[in-house]
Amino acid sequence: MNWLSRLCLAFAMMATANAAHAANQAFSKFPDRSTPDAMIATFMNATDAIAARLEALEAARKRSQSSFYPQPSMAEMAEINLLKQQVLDSMDLSAVHKGIRESVGIETALMLREALYRIASDNPNLQTRQLRDDLWIVEGTYLSIGRLTEGMHNGEFIFSGEAIDYAPLLYASVIEGKPTGEFNAYEYYIQTPGGIVPPRWAGLVMNLPQVWRQVYLENTLWQWVAFVGGMAIVLFGPGLVGRLAASGVNRFTLQVLSAAFLSATVGYNTIHAINLTGFPQILCVVVFNFIFFVAVALSVYMASDWFARNLPRLSKLDPANVDASMVRLFCRLIGISGAFVILAVGANRAGVPVLGIIAGLGVGGLAVALAAQPTLENLLAGIVLYLDGSVRVGERIEANDVEGVIEQIGMRSTRLRSSDGALVSITNSELASRIVKNISRKPVIPPVKKRRKRLAA
Repeated sequence: MNWLSRLCLAFAMMATANAAHAANQAFSKFPDRSTPDAMIATFMNATDAIAARLEALEAARKRSQSSFYPQPSMAEMAEINLLKQQVLDSMDLSAVHKGIRESVGIETALMLREALYRIASDNPNLQTRQLRDDLWIVEGTYLSIGRLTEGMHNGEFIFSGEAIDYAPLLYASVIEGKPTGEFNAYEYYIQTPGGIVPPRWAGLVMNLPQVWRQVYLENTLWQWVAFVGGMAIVLFGPGLVGRLAASGVNRFTLQVLSAAFLSATVGYNTIHAINLTGFPQILCVVVFNFIFFVAVALSVYMASDWFARNLPRLSKLDPANVDASMVRLFCRLIGISGAFVILAVGANRAGVPVLGIIAGLGVGGLAVALAAQPTLENLLAGIVLYLDGSVRVGERIEANDVEGVIEQIGMRSTRLRSSDGALVSITNSELASRIVKNISRKPVIPPVKKRRKRLAA
């Protein structure tokens, strides 16, 4: 190992040690949420620390006049992440979509910080007041604080879900249109790309003319342009890919795969990297997740259908045989089940109560099952014939008054060619219930060889 490698290794070990030390220091300051006032104090201290670090990063960017955004050290990033978690733990975000819960939480926290500081400057004696059991309110506002009654943080106080919904209205009433000349952490957060710490390329955005950074309906002009562009790529990109595909290629399959890829990549960057807020953020989450999960479900089903059609040929099975029919059936059942699970996961992430819907469809499913009982009975009988192995394609059988050579065993019925050339169809359930005599499997008894008598000389 040369001296340069040793030096790099030493710097990496020092950075890791500093990050661990900062994390231990942050963990040693356990957040106090035992009372509403203590919760607010903990919340404000954490948001103050985050705002101070954002202000320092922006000041460093302005001093350097660089097109690239300065990045915090590993120790600073570890401390910011711990502060962020303290802030998120101080709010009830259960009603917010999981995909945007963190960004909405940070945005709401910085919004509440700016609003509470303005309210406290106008009313230094700001206090909390108990309305009823486990519910407090910040005097002069509709910010409600509740106590957790279960989970790891049982007994702690947090801002309620109603307070999260009320935060934009409170901010608009006390902050918007009243510039103070001070650093506004909330406005800075919604105007910059990325998460709580802007990425390195954020300097390119911050150097844009002021008109591009003007806020319209909670998002800047450049964010609106990126939002429209991302939606256009995801919605119209798969169709364009299908048109540009070479002849002979399955264009529908290519469109489905491109829809899954574009919704995953472009969708993620549009939502998180661009840092959309408000209605565009929710719309992107709903549209991109819907397209992604539907495309993945279709991909799984099409893959299973391809295997169902080609696996018998690849495995050298007779397509008319029951073995090939069972292979096709199982492949398609696996594909349908996989597609259903994927759609259920996507619906669950969108907030749709999948379990409740399935329970509600139980009675309807029972009625459908009763109506389809003959079809299901024949299907199961076909599976029994396959597992039992009592008959095969090409064998001659007798089943009561039916006699002939089996030509095909399908999912519903079995077809035989009788001795007079007629084609006879019998349902699988009826065939399975009859006494079947398999003539082709009669044992072959070798003829007895007679000994030749030797003639006497």
